[in-house]
Amino acid sequence: MADVYDRTRAPVHEPVARDLVAILDQPVDGGLLDVGTGTGVVAAAAQAGGWRPVVGLDRSLPMLAWARSREVSHLLCGSAIDLPFRDATFGAVASQFALHTFPKLETALFDMLRVLRREGRFGAATWAGQDDEFTRTWRSMADAYATKEVLDGALRQAAPWQQRLSDRGQLEEALRSAGLRNVTIERREYRATVSQEDYLLGRETSAAGRFLRGMLGDALWERFRSEVREAFRSRFADPLGDTYETLIAVGIKSE
Repeated sequence: MADVYDRTRAPVHEPVARDLVAILDQPVDGGLLDVGTGTGVVAAAAQAGGWRPVVGLDRSLPMLAWARSREVSHLLCGSAIDLPFRDATFGAVASQFALHTFPKLETALFDMLRVLRREGRFGAATWAGQDDEFTRTWRSMADAYATKEVLDGALRQAAPWQQRLSDRGQLEEALRSAGLRNVTIERREYRATVSQEDYLLGRETSAAGRFLRGMLGDALWERFRSEVREAFRSRFADPLGDTYETLIAVGIKSE
């Protein structure tokens, strides 16, 4: 799904990535590690901002192939836990829209700070948890096929920390508990214009979409896709003007 993911998500992620890199301030010695780099949006923004070296790490080789197309200089397939770097390697560490998916959040944060130099900066972007009319429409139709309880369970398994990290206070608490000081968090709003087809393809590559497809089987899945597209055509203009909110956080490693 890496090609669909990049096509549908990169235009949404790129302005956030630029702001995340900007909030990390000027490049410093040691370069930047982007954990959960996906198709390399944050890593590419960091390179454009003058950071050297930039290392993008992700578990997915197909995602990293797309990151390579963005000419990210150093790419590594690996996990956020047991990072293959020595202590205090990097001047900055970043993670965009990935923290909520880590099964062991505290362990992952500990390891990301382990490879960060003293006084280095850690930056993260998370979704702010506001559903819009498009999300509610897609989800209500999905619930009719799988029930709300089943889909909620699948989402909790795929993104166990999404609700916690979409709350400003709880995000700050998690970062301070990991060992960061001077933590600041900004809530920012963005707007993207996307075609209905790209929006729906993005929904299909989400955790809920992948779960639903696997549960329904081919015939019911195609029926669901057809009904959703008809509902969107009848209710919304094409392209969609989508507004989304994020939390962008930065903190300093004190030890």
